[in-house]
Amino acid sequence: MSCYVLAVGGTGNKILESLVYCAAIDGFYTVDEEGARSPIPEIRMLSVDVDSACGNTTRAKRAAEYYEQVRSAFSAFPYRHNCFHT
Repeated sequence: MSCYVLAVGGTGNKILESLVYCAAIDGFYTVDEEGARSPIPEIRMLSVDVDSACGNTTRAKRAAEYYEQVRSAFSAFPYRHNCFHT
């Protein structure tokens, strides 16, 4: 199951950037019937902005790209880690 977040304009992209940081610390999770927390596996972030070169838009995009690079590096790492699961 995945979740979608739609951001509109520069302010929406500031919120996307903060969501990336929240996902990095596994701030988005579900609780199963036993009460155990597990990270949401996927959040799709969609941005709508007429100014694609806007500072807020580029920062949010860059944060998401760095997040994916760290996430892929951690997934190749054989040891258990506490973050970057979403």
